[in-house]
Amino acid sequence: MPFRAASALRQARVFHPDGVMFRGEVRRVAPDGHGLPLQSGDVLARLSKGIGLPFGIPDIGGLAFRRFGRSPDEQDWDVLLAGSGKGIVGRMIPWPARSWGTAEFSTLMPLQYDGRSWWLRAVATESPTGAMNLENARDALFSNRMEFRIDQACGADDFVPLAYLRPTGPSGISDAQVGFDPVRNSHPQVRPAPEWLRAVRQSAYRNSREGRPTDALPRPAPPRPF
Repeated sequence: MPFRAASALRQARVFHPDGVMFRGEVRRVAPDGHGLPLQSGDVLARLSKGIGLPFGIPDIGGLAFRRFGRSPDEQDWDVLLAGSGKGIVGRMIPWPARSWGTAEFSTLMPLQYDGRSWWLRAVATESPTGAMNLENARDALFSNRMEFRIDQACGADDFVPLAYLRPTGPSGISDAQVGFDPVRNSHPQVRPAPEWLRAVRQSAYRNSREGRPTDALPRPAPPRPF
C-alpha cells in the first residue's frame, strides 16, 4: 500500500501536505438547471501546495471544498481541484504555477452528470501578489483579499461561470481533521469518471487517510446553509 506507507511515514497527506483551512460561501451564478447541481451555501475549504516546495519555486496548487448537505439526509459534496494546464488537453494535466493569481485549478478528470461529462475549474479573481506562498494566502484569505470563480464546461466546450467561492474566516479546526474525498463524498447524481480510475482513486484516498494519525478531532458540525 504505497499511499498508506508514505502517509504514515510523513504523518501527513502524501500530496498537498501543507495547506490552509478556511470557511467560505459558495454563491451560484449559473441559472438553476444549467450544468452541475452546485448550489449556494456554506463550505469548508482548503488551499494547499501540491508538493510543499520551498518558497519561490513553482508548485502545483490545490483547492478543495466541502459543500455541506442542506439537511441531515443530504450528502456532503467534496470537490477537489489541482493546478492544471490550459485548454482542452491541459485541463487533464497537473501543472505548476508561480503564483496563486496565475494558477488554474481543475478536477483533472471529468464528472458524469445527467448522461454527460462535465469539468470544473477554479481561478482566483482576487489574490495576493508574489510567489505561491501559504503565508501570503493565509493573510489574504482572512482579510477579504482572495476570491475564486468556479467555472464549468460540458465535454470539450469552453468554461463558463458556475459560482463564486468567497472565504468568510478561519475554520477553527485542525488541518489534519478533515480528509476530502470526492469519491466517497459526492453529490448523488454526480459521479467521478472514468469508472476504472474511480476505483483506483477510492483506494488511494482510503489508504492515505489510514496512514495518518487517527486521533483527529471530531467532525465539525455543518455550518447553517443559506
